Amino acid sequence: MRRKRLFFERIGPCPRPTRPRWGVCCCLWLLAIAGPLGLGPGAARAADDVFQNILTRFSPYDLDGDGIWEIDFLERLSLGTVRPAVAADSRLVVVVVESRLVGTIPGSPLSAADLQRRLARFESDLRAEGYATEVVEASIYAGLRHQDGRSVLALREFLRSVKASFPNFRGVVLVGSFPEPMLVRRWLWPRVTEDGSMQIGGVTVPAGTHYLRIVPEIVSERSDLVLADLDGRWETLYQMGPMDLESVVARIPASAGTDWYRDGRTLDCPNYDRTNLSFQDFFWIRDDNYTVLSAGAGGLRIQIHTAQRHPEMNAADKALTNPLARPDLFVSRINPLHIAVNPDPAFRDDAGRGYLAADGKPQAVTTTRTIDLSVGTFWKRDEKLERKILVDYFDRNHACRVGGDSHLPFRTAAVGRDFSAAGFNDMLRRASAEFAPSIAAENASLLSYVNWLTQSAGYRGIIAHSNSRNSGFGSGYARSDLETAVGGRPWRWKKQGATNVYEPSLADQGGAADLYVHRTLWENGVLRDKGNRLYIHGGCQVNSPDGAATRPYSHDDYGTFQNAEGVLFYLNGLALCARAKVFYDLPRGFSEALGRTERSCFGEGWKGYFEEEAKDAALPALVADNKRCYTWSVLGDWTLRLRYANGLGIITLAGGSLADHAVHPNNAWIDGWDFSAALNKVEGAGDFNGDGKPDIILTSAWGMGIVSHDGTAWRVLVAYPKNTLLGAWRYNPDDNVIAAVADFDGDRKDDILVTSPWGIGILKLQSSGLTASLAKAGGTLFGSWRYEVKTCLVHGTGDFNADGKKDILMSGPSGLGVFTLQSATLAPLVVQPDGAWFGGWHYSRSGDVVAGIADFNGDGKADVLLSSSWGIGIVTVQGTTLAPLVVQPAGAWFGTWRYNPADNVMEGIGDLNADGRAELVLSSPWGIAVLKVQGTTLTTVLSRPKDTWFGAWRYDPGANTVIQVADFNGDGKDDLLLSSPWGLGVLTLTGDTLTSLGTAAYGSPAGNWYLKATDRVCGAVALGGGRGAGIVLEK
Repeated sequence: MRRKRLFFERIGPCPRPTRPRWGVCCCLWLLAIAGPLGLGPGAARAADDVFQNILTRFSPYDLDGDGIWEIDFLERLSLGTVRPAVAADSRLVVVVVESRLVGTIPGSPLSAADLQRRLARFESDLRAEGYATEVVEASIYAGLRHQDGRSVLALREFLRSVKASFPNFRGVVLVGSFPEPMLVRRWLWPRVTEDGSMQIGGVTVPAGTHYLRIVPEIVSERSDLVLADLDGRWETLYQMGPMDLESVVARIPASAGTDWYRDGRTLDCPNYDRTNLSFQDFFWIRDDNYTVLSAGAGGLRIQIHTAQRHPEMNAADKALTNPLARPDLFVSRINPLHIAVNPDPAFRDDAGRGYLAADGKPQAVTTTRTIDLSVGTFWKRDEKLERKILVDYFDRNHACRVGGDSHLPFRTAAVGRDFSAAGFNDMLRRASAEFAPSIAAENASLLSYVNWLTQSAGYRGIIAHSNSRNSGFGSGYARSDLETAVGGRPWRWKKQGATNVYEPSLADQGGAADLYVHRTLWENGVLRDKGNRLYIHGGCQVNSPDGAATRPYSHDDYGTFQNAEGVLFYLNGLALCARAKVFYDLPRGFSEALGRTERSCFGEGWKGYFEEEAKDAALPALVADNKRCYTWSVLGDWTLRLRYANGLGIITLAGGSLADHAVHPNNAWIDGWDFSAALNKVEGAGDFNGDGKPDIILTSAWGMGIVSHDGTAWRVLVAYPKNTLLGAWRYNPDDNVIAAVADFDGDRKDDILVTSPWGIGILKLQSSGLTASLAKAGGTLFGSWRYEVKTCLVHGTGDFNADGKKDILMSGPSGLGVFTLQSATLAPLVVQPDGAWFGGWHYSRSGDVVAGIADFNGDGKADVLLSSSWGIGIVTVQGTTLAPLVVQPAGAWFGTWRYNPADNVMEGIGDLNADGRAELVLSSPWGIAVLKVQGTTLTTVLSRPKDTWFGAWRYDPGANTVIQVADFNGDGKDDLLLSSPWGLGVLTLTGDTLTSLGTAAYGSPAGNWYLKATDRVCGAVALGGGRGAGIVLEK
């Protein structure tokens, strides 16, 4: 049992989900670490586990010895996923999840397990970027004391310890509500009055007057540089306060001249203001250096030293061209708490109605009571909504990462009011030379802003006068047009004149782009199909949490209606970089760093701004500007790239269409396998470990791997480099051919039949990896059959003797043979010479085509379908030979279908009507037929001419091809997967016709898979659990 925190307090009625184990504010730390293939779920760790030792050292952790634990405990917590062991040289990412978020929320339609599944998938997505993962539960102080900065320093100490043991530690993603650092800075600022309205010391001074400003001010209400800069001196700067800081504004006498601002200068100022300003819970950057020699009614005598102190920096940062503290880690926050707000659910009007109708949307209410519509009173935090937002965010995050937006235009978009959108686009476009033409909305009204949002673009900029709650655009629009553009019923109520009616309305919204507008767009699904976005917002204080100067982060009124968080979560944002200060800079160098390589991430853009500023020789003289990058931080997920594309996928039927079951992005890792569609090839699929989940064989010039999707994540089961010995078989991708995947030994797990110039083998997945259950060189005799590597051909597999094992059908100089695996060799069931007669069928190796293997007569044994210019035949194993089931010549009529081997195409074989017997699907220029065995001949189940519509699919034999036959909808009947120049379709046999189960056009998304005509259909895989088969695709 963990110890409970001392002195724990809570501010006001802040509801928390029930999780009885803890009496404190807790969180989960999810660490992503790149490394080798890992341990299974719950695998024990060694006692000398370095990372565990760090966790123990911080459980609990009291930074300053005052008896209050900034960190109560840190301990591993499993999401049920497989994680690699942590190597010292691992690249780490820490994801901190506030455990309140994964507790029980009464009445929530989304369970804790729903969110945990998203977190587990997020783990998998981080691995695809080259990381493995660990989950750590953490409890952080969230009491009455305003000591957020001290708690930040405690977290920073933990991160510093991790960095010391893992030098490649990369960054942190904070999921949930966590303490935030605030910066206060004071510097010597030589100024000149712009007009004649300024007063100094009670005297109005004329325009052009020189004065000295030494005023402490909050330069960032949220600055994650403190967490990110691990070797800075931030721990020496923290002040819990309240603390009074001196403020001086002094008029420079004309006698001092215009070059008065010089190091060591003593100034006699006739007019001045000298007072104190109070601050609390802040990091104090005292960049000034001055001494007040005297102050009185006669004036102020002050000595100045112009060199900045840079108290936050280490020596290396002080030596930069423009001295700057710089991030050592990437840091970002995913926290919807401040914008997950709803009207009071307990409210009822005079007719018993609440603010929300039965459909969850706003409705009018009528009440004689006066409703206070102000933000702090009307809107209440809603943990159910918070969870819904998080689930939506992680779903969108995953969709983006696997290439789910790759069908949308790859371009930038910028919107501005009083600032240039075109200029912003110029900055954004530096991330890629492949961008399509940009979208720009200049001098935008609020309506123009909303319309701009509805246009797809993945990298976007917003520039307008802003504050912590909204950004300002023009108000020249019709209210009805705006309410239509946001999708109807707004999430804002207005009292209607002198009536008692409060109606959903955007009346008096003016130009404010705020939570009212953004929430309405999200709730009404206006942006649902418009793609996910990376944002840079150039507005002032967009990233500032309201109340940071006076309230701790855990206060119910902290950060409500936060501007940047509303943009991130309600406007399809995945990552957003914004300022927490009134200023007018844009993060130069951001786009260049983001686009530096295909795998560069959003966090590198943020860091790139610091690096660009550090090189600027003009900035040291601009004392108010030279640390402006400190005010910029990242919300969302810093690990995201600018662009993703599909690589490997499994798609399935879904409601009349096709949707993704699992997608892996191109150029991304599956555990230790770096997948690239250009370099990898899918060679087969099956269930090699017997877990009921689909496994896929990948090969490349490097070697071979088997990957699997466990329902949440892609995993590597095995991976072997070129020339690895797998038992007695040496695998070489240059000349090995995977001839078949089947269960050759009857253990209900698939095996791999492989051939090479050396011989033939069967590879089996065991707990130790792949090994050869068969490895025979060319020239080996299997009974009387001599296997020759150059002339023997594997035609397929089937269970020809109904013993539960798949057998192998081969042809060669010795004729036609059926072989079964027996004691590490192949034993012949049938060996018949070229020219043999199987009843009425005269076998010719050179003239016959093995068209398929299936059970055509329902006796439980596989049969062989043969065709030749003479006709068509089906033969079955009988003793040590093959006996005919069907032998029919060219020109024979099978019901209404006349068989002509010259133009008939064998499209596929499967049990299309679930009668236990396989049917044949043939096409000709005339149309399509489904045939089945009837006695000693074939008869038609279906025969339809060209241009017949089968549901939503128009059949054209000249353009359509059956590419897979499998049970795609799980009803026990095999279905047909067809391709055409238009797209893909799944057809099923219903009576004597076909009907479409689902179709998908090329150039459109099938869930998160962007379907293209160039996609390679690699096979069909059983998904288990009574579901239909999945279609394996590769770009």
